[in-house]
Order: sequence, then structure tokens, then C-alpha cells
Amino acid sequence: MLKKRRKYINKKINIRRTRSINKKSYVNIIAIVIIIILALIFIKLGLGAREKLIYQYKINKNSDYVVVLKKNNFYQTTTLPANLHYASKSIDDFIINFEYNFKGSGKIDIEYNYGITAELIGTVKDEYEDKEVWNKNFELLPNKSDKQANKDSFVVKEKVSIDYEKYINLVSQYESAYGIKIDAALRLRFNISYKTNLSNYGINTDRIDDVIELNIPITNTVTEVNKNYENESITNITPPMEKIRTIEYICYTIAILLIVVSIIYIIKMNKVNPQEKYKRKIKSVLNYYKDIIVTVNNKPNLNNLKMMELIALDDLIDVAEQNNCNIIHYEDVIDEISYLYVIVGEYVYYKELVIE
Repeated sequence: MLKKRRKYINKKINIRRTRSINKKSYVNIIAIVIIIILALIFIKLGLGAREKLIYQYKINKNSDYVVVLKKNNFYQTTTLPANLHYASKSIDDFIINFEYNFKGSGKIDIEYNYGITAELIGTVKDEYEDKEVWNKNFELLPNKSDKQANKDSFVVKEKVSIDYEKYINLVSQYESAYGIKIDAALRLRFNISYKTNLSNYGINTDRIDDVIELNIPITNTVTEVNKNYENESITNITPPMEKIRTIEYICYTIAILLIVVSIIYIIKMNKVNPQEKYKRKIKSVLNYYKDIIVTVNNKPNLNNLKMMELIALDDLIDVAEQNNCNIIHYEDVIDEISYLYVIVGEYVYYKELVIE
């Protein structure tokens, strides 16, 4: 014991950097927490696979028109603006403008084609519903095609003129030929079809068909143009379902493995018997403070000294540091009880380490 003390008598003891006896326990707890956090991260990644956004685009549709009037003595203008009610017999033509606007989140190749059609539909009323008895299709604008390379948008604008009197006459001819009275309307459609090339994003897309549709009554005494479309829409393109399922499988598998590892780790920690825990604790203390701890086989003679029991081991380390002396280790009961002593003058500071 004296030899060990002489080694340290003129040397300043620097123990703070190895203060915590429970470092190993703290490391174990931190390791478990990290594993659980990683598992939660992979679970979140799996849950977010279906929400991952590859590409997004916004569609804006718009239609506007003016009504060209027949010569008359009632209106002081030759045209009327959109969104009014019109006396059917006053209408000569509708001049209709269509606009289709595509705006994407990134530059891609886009190809598209479009055209304008009209369908004259005649119906008769029965007790419960309108039943279609006649329809006739018209091509107002033949299909056109175009494409954009490395662009994030395209805009299509087209104008068409509707000879309103022409469709009224067709309905009258049908009614005269078959002797029935029908309700008729002209369904006007701006049809567009496009395909976005997202191969750079690792995905193949299908061709999209879209439409701007207007409905114009033909046989009503008062005409009102009805819009049958949403002005704005947003489309989100996500990975293919096969890819999503692969990502989910990988993430969930890793998460499950991490959870299993943490459970095994916790069980292994708690499975250690009290005697083994005691041995590990004593070994840990002796290893961390081996430069200042002296282990003796015989209990030190503490007669006539004042005994001061310390609750925390850190306090005992402080006493040893402040007085620049060694700590005496004595195991009173093998694998069950140990004592650590610091003798300073007439005082003995000690800490009892016992099996739990």
C-alpha cells in the first residue's frame, strides 16, 4: 500500500475525466435509445414512401366568350359579354375562346394533341328522367399536335365560332321529320391529350385525357352557357406501387430488426444475476480508477479513527483528489461486499459497495 501511495504522493491526481462509474451503463442506455430512434426513423420512411413526391403539375382551364347578336332594334350593341342570360332568338353566333395551361415542378419533355368537338343532344322527358333520343357530332377544330422539349409548361389557346342558328334549324328539322318535341343542347368540348416524359425521374407515365366542356341550350327561350369543368387542379406523381412496396419492405424490415436487437439487448442486460452485476460493478470501479486504487487482502486497522460514510462514490473521489491520496479497496465478503476507504488524518471516508 505504501509503495502505491509513494507513486502518487508528488503527483497531482486528475480524476475528473474518468469520474462516472456508471459510464458503461450510460453507454448501454444511449445505445438502446439510438437503436430505437433509428427504428422510428425507418418506420417513418416506410410510412412516407406513399407520400413521396416525384413530380407535380398544375392545370388551369379557362373559357370565355362573347355573344354576337342578330340585327335588331332592341340592343344598342352588336355583342354581349359572357355570363349573362340571352334571348335565344336574338343570338347569331357565339365566339368562344379556350385556354389550357400546364405548369410543372420541373423541366421535362411533353407531347400533346388537342381539338374541339360539339355534340348536339336531343332528349325527351318522361316521368322520372330525361331520355336521349338523338345526337349528332361535329368536328369544329381538327386535331392538332405539338411537343415541348425540356420545358416546365405549355399553353394552348384556341378560338371557335358557333353558328347558333344552324343548330336551331337542325333541331327543327328533326322535330318536323319525326313529329316529336325534344329538348336540345349543344355540348361543346375542347379535348386535349398529353404525355409527360418522366424517365429521368425513373418513372413511366400514361397518357392523360382532359377536357374543357361547355353546355349551350338550343331549344330554351332563354339561353345560358354552363361550364362543366374545374378551373384549377393539381396532380402529384408518386413512385410506382411496386417501388413503394419495395421501399416499405426494406424500411419496415430494418425497423423490425432494430427493435428486435434492442429487445434482445435489454433482456440480456436485465438477465445478469445480482452476483454478476456486483462483479461487473467492482471490476468497473477498479478498471476506471486503477491508478489510485490499492487492493488489500487484510482489512485496514481503523481503530481510533472517525468513520465517515459517503453516499456517492463521486464524493469519495473528490476527497481523494483534494488530499492527493490513494483509495484502499478491501473485499469484506467475497463477491458480496466491498469497501473503499480514504484515510485522511484521524478520519476514514468510505463507500460500501454491496451485492443487490
